[in-house]
Amino acid sequence: MVIVDMIMPGLSGREAFLEMKRINSSVRVILSTGFTKEGAVQETLDGGIARFIQKPYRLEELSEAMFHALSREGS
Repeated sequence: MVIVDMIMPGLSGREAFLEMKRINSSVRVILSTGFTKEGAVQETLDGGIARFIQKPYRLEELSEAMFHALSREGS
């Protein structure tokens, strides 16, 4: 499982996600960002992100997102 942000050095979260999916189609990815679920964020989610977690988040929210992302069939 991988946690990505929308804004990262080098590749965007979307670009990194697409590259990981190309390498391993079953990779589980959580998108964590301070942006709302609009525009580029929603497009990235529609591409097969396992879970979304809005920043700032608490440890319990991250734990729940990780549990659901790892227990999900496919992705």
